Order: sequence, then C-alpha cells, then structure tokens
Amino acid sequence: MKLNVTHEAWIGDDGQGADEFAAPVVRRALVDLTKRERATSSGRTVMTFATLTWLDPIAATTPNAGKTRENPIDPRDIFTLPDGGTAPIVQTGGFADSATGQPFVNDTILGSVVRGT
Repeated sequence: MKLNVTHEAWIGDDGQGADEFAAPVVRRALVDLTKRERATSSGRTVMTFATLTWLDPIAATTPNAGKTRENPIDPRDIFTLPDGGTAPIVQTGGFADSATGQPFVNDTILGSVVRGT
C-alpha cells in the first residue's frame, strides 16, 4: 500500500552521546507490512517489520561538521509509519542507475535481527 512515512535523517550527535536528527520529512513509499524471516546480504537473519520502497528520489543529507553518514539513507535514520510504528533499519538497497551509480529505486527494510551480528 502507498503511505506517507516520516523520515528523520541522522546528522550526528550532541557530543554527549545523544543522536541528533534533521527535521522530519514526510516521504511517499510503497509499504509492505508482511512479517517474514529473511537473510540479508551480510549473512544476518532478520524478521521484517516493514519493507519501504521509496517512490521519489531521496536527496543526500548533510551531517554535522566532522560527522559522516551513508546517503541517501543511513542505518541510524528513523522511519515512522502513519500508525506510529517503527523499527531499526536492518537493510537498505535497491536498483542502481548504471550511468550515475546512484540508487534508482531505494528499498529500506525495518525489522529486528534474529541471528547473526
């Protein structure tokens, strides 16, 4: 189903260990709420909470000075579904544009690790 998902992009920390996030942005996504066990490319086994397929490009986020993040989606980002549900990001990926090397379609899987590290 197509839903509006809130994205809080990780931008760094406050110097005392607390994460800092950019202002929340609402993004359109195809959301699959099927819960299933699946293996990731890193060899972990995860239980999915939601698979998000982004319908629009996601621009890079600039982190705080001295910090680095993976763009367009960093594993520390937070996604919240309209019902308030959220879970850690366990895998990101999608199809890359062969001309630019940038993701053409981004997928983000939220869930929990069942086996592996």
